Amino acid sequence: DDVTIGAATGSFDVQFSADPSAIGIFDNPRDGGGCQVDPDGHIIEGNEDNNTAADSVAVGVGTITIVKDAAPDDAQDFSFTGDVGDFDLDDDDDPTLPNSSDFVRAVGSYQVTESPPADWNLAVIRCDDPDGETTTDLGAGTATIDLDLGEHVTCTFTNTLQLTLTVDRAGSGAGTVTSDPAGIDCGVDCTEIYNWGALVALTATADANSAFEGWSGDCSGANPTITVTMDADKTCTATFRQTIFWIYLPLILKSS
Repeated sequence: DDVTIGAATGSFDVQFSADPSAIGIFDNPRDGGGCQVDPDGHIIEGNEDNNTAADSVAVGVGTITIVKDAAPDDAQDFSFTGDVGDFDLDDDDDPTLPNSSDFVRAVGSYQVTESPPADWNLAVIRCDDPDGETTTDLGAGTATIDLDLGEHVTCTFTNTLQLTLTVDRAGSGAGTVTSDPAGIDCGVDCTEIYNWGALVALTATADANSAFEGWSGDCSGANPTITVTMDADKTCTATFRQTIFWIYLPLILKSS
């Protein structure tokens, strides 16, 4: 509604109450000015020539929260770009960077994109939107946020550190090593990348005339099947020994 102040002279404090369901462009009859919501969710008067105080008041047009979740929690910085601006987050106890950022914005569509650092797989983008109109594109690393009046949309970007498991073979014998989940079939493929925290079962199988002797390196024990916890890059060596030896004896022919 219009607010009218009488002809009295002096300074007046005027307080406006804004309903988030009706926020948008506000008409200001004074000097033909207009009030508009800025990108930070403040009402700004277009003509401030006769103002004695700031014409800016915070309003709840809608809130976007971007959350960073990393496995493991790590000091790695994650960079975001998009319509809300460029910013960095991380997921550790270091107070230098937060693990979430809030943005108060006017109604509209906003894209936020993460460019994952090397070795950090963007595994999930999950957005909680009251009306379900926000969409995600995991391949592009982008959330397209549909922000309505008074809404609070939260998008969580989850990254997982990727680690390398390498298998070597040693000893006088021969054999193969396979993995579950699949990926390693050594002798052909002896290296595979797994997500941090993955449990990888390695099974050593000796060839004929050989026997499995044991594990060394980042693995240990004599059981042909072991489980490796991927919490760092790891190398496991399977040793095989030969079990049958051929002895060649000279053939002596005696002449009559």
